Amino acid sequence: MNNKGQVTIFIILGIIIVIAALTASFLRDQSLTDIVQGIAFRSVVVPEQAQGVVNYVNNCIEDITKEGIDIMGLQGGYITIPREIDVNPRAYLPFTDNIKIPYWIYGQNIRNIPDINDMERDLENFIETRFDEDCGLGVYDDLGYDVPSGSISVDVVIGVETVDVRLSSGLKVGIKEDEYNLDEFIFVSLSSRLSEFYEMAIEIVNRETRSIDGKVAPLEFNTMNMIALWSRDEDVIPSISKFDFSCKPATYFLTDVANELSRRISDMTSRLQIDGTNLQTFDDAFYDSMLMEDVFTRDHGDVDLQFNFYEGWPFLLDITPRNGPILKSSVLKIGLPLLPKICFNSHDFRYDLVYPVTIDLEADGELFRFPIEIFIDSNYGRRNLFGRETRLHTPSKFCEETQKISEEIVVKAFDNSDGEELEDVRVLYTCGLNECVMGNIGENDLGVLEYRSRFPNCVGGEVQLTKEGYGIFRESLDTLESGAQSISAVMEPFRELKLDFNVVELDSNDGILGNRDVKSSENVILQLNRINEDFGGFDETIVINFNYLDDVSLSLVPGRYNVVIDLVLTEETLLQGQNINGLDVESQTVDNLVLGHAEFEHDITNGDLLNENIKFNIFGIQPLLVEDILRGYEMSEIVERNREVLDLEFS
Repeated sequence: MNNKGQVTIFIILGIIIVIAALTASFLRDQSLTDIVQGIAFRSVVVPEQAQGVVNYVNNCIEDITKEGIDIMGLQGGYITIPREIDVNPRAYLPFTDNIKIPYWIYGQNIRNIPDINDMERDLENFIETRFDEDCGLGVYDDLGYDVPSGSISVDVVIGVETVDVRLSSGLKVGIKEDEYNLDEFIFVSLSSRLSEFYEMAIEIVNRETRSIDGKVAPLEFNTMNMIALWSRDEDVIPSISKFDFSCKPATYFLTDVANELSRRISDMTSRLQIDGTNLQTFDDAFYDSMLMEDVFTRDHGDVDLQFNFYEGWPFLLDITPRNGPILKSSVLKIGLPLLPKICFNSHDFRYDLVYPVTIDLEADGELFRFPIEIFIDSNYGRRNLFGRETRLHTPSKFCEETQKISEEIVVKAFDNSDGEELEDVRVLYTCGLNECVMGNIGENDLGVLEYRSRFPNCVGGEVQLTKEGYGIFRESLDTLESGAQSISAVMEPFRELKLDFNVVELDSNDGILGNRDVKSSENVILQLNRINEDFGGFDETIVINFNYLDDVSLSLVPGRYNVVIDLVLTEETLLQGQNINGLDVESQTVDNLVLGHAEFEHDITNGDLLNENIKFNIFGIQPLLVEDILRGYEMSEIVERNREVLDLEFS
C-alpha cells in the first residue's frame, strides 16, 4: 500500500472505515488509502504533519502541570497565595524565606482551607500563564506551519487518582492549504495522589474539631498532656496541678521555660503518628501512646505522614501567675502554737501557648504539606471552645441544585467610588454551618451585569460578595417564603496610603516628654481589624511589621477599626536589678522588649482615605529597670488617660 500521507487513526474507526470502503460501490475506482485518508482528516484523525505540534503542546502542558502540583503540595493547596493571606503575617507560616504556607486553622478557629474547585482554578491559571511563557509555538512558523499566537484556556479536574488537563480553547494549525483543529487532541492525564492527600488533610482538620469519647483536638490535648508529664518529676517545667508541703516556692524564669518547652515540643511533635498510615517504630514504647486514632475513613497504609515543629518557628508562650518574667508557686504558711510551721505549696500554673505544626503527606514521590496552629488557652485547647467541622470538597446537600428552590434573587454590585457596575464578583450564601459558592456576577444575554439564581431556603442566612481589590460585602438574606428579591451591593475599593509612625516618649512617671521617629533598633507591629458592627467579628485583618527603613503602603476601606500597635526594641538592653515585692531581682539582659502597647478603636472615613499619608502614634518608654519588662505592655490606663494623643493623622 502507498504510505504517502500516512495518518494515525483509532483502530476501531479504521475497521469501520475499511468495512465501509469494501462494501460501498462508489469505492471501486478509488484506492482504499485515499478514501480512508479523506474521511479521517475530516473527522478525528491527527495528520502526520501535525503530530509534532500535538506532542509538543501535550508535553509542555504536562511539565507545567507537574510543577504546579508540586508548588500546590508545598503551599498547602495554593499556587498563588490570596492577597488577604499574603499581606497578613498572622495567616501563614513562613516555612522558608521563599515559601509561605497558609495556616489551615489558626487563632480562634480562623480557617484558610482551599476548596478543591479553587485549587483547580488556581492550577488552570498557572498553566495558562506559564504556557504563554514556556511553550512558544513560533518555531513551527519557520517549518511552514501556521500556528496562531495568543493565550490558551484549559480545564483542570483533580480526580480520584489523576489530575486531568484538557484544552478548552481552540487550537487550529494550518498546514499548506489545510487547517486542522487540534484542541480535542490536547489532553494530559497525570497520575497524582493530590485528591487523596486533600481528603486526608480535611479529615485531620475535622478530627481536631470533632469530639470522640469526649476528646477534642488531639494535637492540642497531646501538647498539654506532655506538659503535665514533663512537669511532674522535674524542676524545669512549671506544673499545671501539683501540691506539696515545702515552705520554699518553686521559681522559674519564663524565657528559660520557653526555650526548654520549644526544644521538647520539637522532639515530641516528630513522633506523633496517625493510625491508617505507614507507621514508624520507636525504641521507646511510650510513643505508641501518642498514636492518633479515628481520623481517616479509609486506609492509607502506603502514605508516609510526618508532623513537624522546628525550633526557631513562631512560639508564643505566657504562663500565669507570674511577676514580670519570674514564675513562683504559691506558698501558704500557717503557724500553730507549740507546733512547727506548716506550709502548703500550690503549683497551679496556667499556660497560654501558640505554635505551628506542619503535616507532611508523602507517597509515590509526591508531597502535600499544610500547617495548623496549636492554640492553648489557660491549659485548654482552643478547639474545645471554637470547634467547627470543615466540610470535605463534596458539597453538602444544602448546596445541591435540587435545594435551590427559593424565588429568584438578583444580585448586582457597584463601586462606591464612582458608581460603576462591577463584574467577576463572587457570590456566597451561608446558612449556619453551610456555605455555598453560588457563582459570579457576569454579563447576561442582554448585556446587564448581574447574578440571577434561586437560592437554598434559609432563615437567618447571609450573602457575601468578594472581589479582588475590594472590601467584603455582607448582608442578611432570608430566602424561605420571601418572594423574589434583589440585592444592590455597594462595595468599597481599597485605597492606598503611605504609612508612617510617630513615637510619643514617656518619662519614668508616664508623663509625655515629646515626639520622635522610630529608631533603627525598633520595630512597630501594627494590626488593624475592620469591625463588622452588624454581624460582629472582623471583616478584614491587616498586620504590618514596620522598621524605620521601610517604605510601606497600607490599603484600607472606610470603617471602624480595632487598632493594636506595639513598639518593640529589637536589640539587647541591660536592665538594672531592683527589689520587687520583697524579692531581689538581679540585672538582666533582654531582647525584643516591648516599649509601648496600645489597643483602641478608631473610625476611618471616606474623607480620610482621600489623603495620601496615614500616621499612627504609639507610646514608648525608656527602659532602665527590671520592672520595665512589663511596663511597656501594661499601658491600658495610660492609653485611656491620653486617648486623643493616639488619634490617627492623615495628610
